[in-house]
Amino acid sequence: MRTAERLAFERAREQFRRDLHDGVQQTIAAARMDLDGILDPDAPVDVAVADLDGKLTLALEQIRSLKRGALPPELSAGLGTAVERTIAELRMNATARIGVDQLGVLTLPVYYLVREALTNAHKYAGEAAAQVMVAAQGGFVEVTVRDNGTGGAAVRPGGGLAGLRDRVVELGGRLDVHSPPGMGTTLHAVIPVVAA
Repeated sequence: MRTAERLAFERAREQFRRDLHDGVQQTIAAARMDLDGILDPDAPVDVAVADLDGKLTLALEQIRSLKRGALPPELSAGLGTAVERTIAELRMNATARIGVDQLGVLTLPVYYLVREALTNAHKYAGEAAAQVMVAAQGGFVEVTVRDNGTGGAAVRPGGGLAGLRDRVVELGGRLDVHSPPGMGTTLHAVIPVVAA
């Protein structure tokens, strides 16, 4: 019984760690980018300060929702709105086709998957354009995030992509990353609607 309790505790702790990384940490990283805008002498400071204030407010709300075990506040208007907001926060040249706005228990992991992929594209692909597609069909949810950046991404132990892969695998799905150097990166996940 103690072993089962310990395993449950470890699973819950790992889930919390991933939710913290994929949620609050990404919001704070976006806020850091706004801080860079404040330091840019050519950028309008008032806009950058307002963006920074909005992201820090969101980070506090995300922490409160983590404490309550609730969905993060950005998902209150649905997956499509949350993805569009992420694209705007990152100031990316990206398009999103979200075929279904509510995925039940999969809404949060799909959102975190898309958010992490977009944040990685923003960090590592430079001014690349990105596309996000989410569709539910045939008992599966398919998520594709593609950019035309520099490529060369790899799933490394302890890295963000490894955490995403682990999250998808726990849901009974699979995550493929195709990222040849110089050719951009495509992240493709297939997750069963009813988790295995």
